[in-house]
Amino acid sequence: MPPRTRSFVATKMDSEHAEKIGLWLERIMRIFLGGMFVFSGYLKVRNPELFAKSVLDFNIVGDPWPAIIGVTLPWLEIFCGIGLIIHRCYLGSLAILGTSIFVFNLALGSAWMRGLEISCGCFGDSEEVTNYALAIGRNIVLLGIALALVMMDRGAWFWGREEPADG
Repeated sequence: MPPRTRSFVATKMDSEHAEKIGLWLERIMRIFLGGMFVFSGYLKVRNPELFAKSVLDFNIVGDPWPAIIGVTLPWLEIFCGIGLIIHRCYLGSLAILGTSIFVFNLALGSAWMRGLEISCGCFGDSEEVTNYALAIGRNIVLLGIALALVMMDRGAWFWGREEPADG
């Protein structure tokens, strides 16, 4: 009987340890993703005209949309990034940022297929021509992090926790 007890205690301790690791992993991913968007948004806010020009260079939307996007998107990125970091309006922030990553990847793919040599404007005032494969790969990783955060938040099963019973 003692080996079974030891096994039960070890399993329980392993489960608690795994849950703590999961919570820290979630926190690190949340702060990383949120911080990246706060930083990116801040760099764009400093020069909205240049970001609007980057949007216009994609040749996807015409006037007045690049100017509207150039002024509003950076602030949206900042507020949603802060929402992730402080865990307020969390799922809404994840949904907005995840959707923007997805849409931006579509825009990058379109520009790449059309052979445009432009700066994506991802991090503000860079004049470098975008390395499309690198930018799309980075965005796929960021989208994966966002999806993992949704799964961690919405699915207690993800870390082996039981859902609270109704009633």
